[in-house]
This record gives sequence, structure tokens and C-alpha cells, in this order.
Amino acid sequence: MLPLPLKKKYHRSTVANCRELLAQLKSDTFLVHSQEALADLKETLSQALTSLRSHIKNENGIKLEQRDTAPCLKRKLSSETQFYNLPRQPKRGKFSGRHGQAANEKKHLTGIKAGINEVPSQLL
Repeated sequence: MLPLPLKKKYHRSTVANCRELLAQLKSDTFLVHSQEALADLKETLSQALTSLRSHIKNENGIKLEQRDTAPCLKRKLSSETQFYNLPRQPKRGKFSGRHGQAANEKKHLTGIKAGINEVPSQLL
């Protein structure tokens, strides 16, 4: 059986390379059926795990997360940076979504102007 061609991936860090190798190793274990080869792999992996765990800081058996030693590369905002407003949904019409008799009543009532121009003679 011919091995599958692997695409070379270029990663920026050693951590990413290690994770990629572990992923390839995991996928290749599905193709191996030899018990002897798998036993050798298990022993090699257990030694690698022990070696890796010796470099992890811990306190009372609790593994501590380490801060990044490399400075974070953040993009600085220049004075020329422009911020644009987010698009907004247009406002709905005054009578949109109204149906039936209530809509007709509301349409007719909007044209009424209630002003006191004439005073009835009875009130005087």
C-alpha cells in the first residue's frame, strides 16, 4: 500500500509543528494493523509524554498555564484610521403592518386637526 501524499504546511511556530505531527501520527494509526508496531509506538509516546510533562510548571499537582514570553504583536491605530457607522435598517412607514378596520380608522384620524377657532355661543 502506498502512503498518501502529504501536503507540506508551513507554520509559524514550533508548537503548531508539533500539533501537526501529532495529527498525522493519529491519522496514520488507523492504517497500521501490526500489534508490534503499535506497542512500540505506545512506548515511544509514553516516554515523550513523560518528557513533556517534566517541562510543565505545576503547584500541588495542578498544572499552571504559562504566560507567553514573546511580546504580542498588536496593530497600532494610526491617526488616519477612519471608523464608519454600521448600516441601519430604514424606519418603517407610519401605517405599515396595519390591516382592516383599525387601519382605516387610524388613517382617517390623522387628518383631523383639533383647534379652537370658534367658541360656541352657549359657553359665553
